[in-house]
Amino acid sequence: MVSQYFSIPGYEFDIIEVDGVYTHPKTATMAYLAVGQRMSIILKTKSREDVSSNILIFTAMDEDMLDIVPDDLELNSYNYMSYDGALPEPKIPNWVTDRESFNPIDDMDLVPMKKKPLFEDPDHRIEVVLHMENLGDGISYAFFNNVTYVAPKVPTLLTALSAPENLVKDSRIYGSNTNSFILNHDEIVEIVVNNEDDGKHPMHLHGHQFQVVARSPELEEPSHYNPENQTFPPFPMMRDTVMVEGGGFLVLRFKANNPGVWFFHCHLDFHLEQGLALTLVEAPDLINITLPDDQLNICKTAGIPTKGNAAGNAEDFLNLEGENVQPKPLPDGFTAKGYFALFLCTAIALFGLKSIYDFGMHDILQTESEKIQIEKKVIEKYIDLLELMKSNDTDEPFEVDQLLQKAINLNERFSKF
Repeated sequence: MVSQYFSIPGYEFDIIEVDGVYTHPKTATMAYLAVGQRMSIILKTKSREDVSSNILIFTAMDEDMLDIVPDDLELNSYNYMSYDGALPEPKIPNWVTDRESFNPIDDMDLVPMKKKPLFEDPDHRIEVVLHMENLGDGISYAFFNNVTYVAPKVPTLLTALSAPENLVKDSRIYGSNTNSFILNHDEIVEIVVNNEDDGKHPMHLHGHQFQVVARSPELEEPSHYNPENQTFPPFPMMRDTVMVEGGGFLVLRFKANNPGVWFFHCHLDFHLEQGLALTLVEAPDLINITLPDDQLNICKTAGIPTKGNAAGNAEDFLNLEGENVQPKPLPDGFTAKGYFALFLCTAIALFGLKSIYDFGMHDILQTESEKIQIEKKVIEKYIDLLELMKSNDTDEPFEVDQLLQKAINLNERFSKF
């Protein structure tokens, strides 16, 4: 999935809602929608007399989110709204292929209809560093604070529902690879994402619409958030999905007033699959629900335990032996397996070179032998001719004898091969 630019060339539109939050109308000519974001707009059309064509709706993929852009990939898409069938389709303006000219509205300028003042002085601050790298199995993973999300053997919500009261707020029972953070009821929570990856990531939170209180532009050199060097809007934009730019940072705030287990993750599916997620266990002591049997039966059918800690241990919740964990990191330098592989590859390479040499030299020797046999036959015929000349009493017997002796000597030398 790729984020999109959206525009209706020749028209302005008013943005009135984002991610389920009504906003004061904001006029724009272009908007940027990250993966997972939603937006409602109002478009005021022109009178029939003032138009010469129908309406073009234009969207363009954000190619910066693609590692490779195939030659046959169409980045732009075009659709139409019709005044009536008599009007022609609109012409596509030249600027749609000039990405440098794109100027989408900054969603940080959107103000919620219900102006909720900035949440100040957060009670709970969660700061994470985002990066991506390979682990020991050679596969690329995504990390928050050097931890890549690995699903526990027991779903986190079911761990919270089955845990003893004295351990339900102990993050250890939820697993070492779930990036679980315990939130108290009604506290103001701040999440800071420092992106050390050069790619952008649409971050999505379940269970809440948050205030976006700070967001940096894309930075060539990663820079972490500094609260001492930041100003905040009095009425921040609110939504549930927002982009953190490459090398930049993102600061979100919300009130923990919705007990449950909520996922915070990158909305790019392949990055989520790589483990770019954390878990917010919100007021687990107040989660007062009873899951219906049909929900529990889904887990049972799939062979997933419905009680216990992240390792499936329902007797000792602090015993995480056997839990699902991330692969080991790449080793520094060569391992024994690496040395063996190097030795084996070297031996195979040397054997291959010897085989090539033997094969090549065999062809050469065979060719030289064939040449010698041919030349030997020629010499033998030459000797026969000289002996015939000698028997016919030629005028130059001395020269014939010399040539005959040389030919005989040469023939003897070739006979040795």
